[in-house]
Amino acid sequence: MTTRDDQLGTRRFALKLPIGWATAATTGDVIVLRAPIRMQLTAVRFLADVAITGHADNNATVSVINKGAAGAGTTEMASKAFDTPTTDDVAQYDESAITLSGTAANLVAAAGDLISVKKAVAGDGLAVAGTIVIEATPAGS
Repeated sequence: MTTRDDQLGTRRFALKLPIGWATAATTGDVIVLRAPIRMQLTAVRFLADVAITGHADNNATVSVINKGAAGAGTTEMASKAFDTPTTDDVAQYDESAITLSGTAANLVAAAGDLISVKKAVAGDGLAVAGTIVIEATPAGS
């Protein structure tokens, strides 16, 4: 689902994570959108379908990746590791901020760039089920 805030120019993309990611050891990288315009990420949030308890050894990292127009890019735009008990816990139906890249250039996608969400795991992994909400504003040339 895509929504817009015409006064501020903010676009929101709500993207359901693959159902298989609810299995702890499952990894993946799925294209979630093609940037409709040159845009700059301003926020990324994770809305949990199930409670998540961070774990130091068995965990998951969810990242937003700019794969470029050809789909081969690896620029990390935002990322969150669920690897610290208590700090990274998310209650069912709650939301958690996904940390944006500290490199300003990594937050910009050109019109036509493919944006993916990636799940990586450590140890036995961690179940991650929910929705990613990406917020972006038009970016100048």
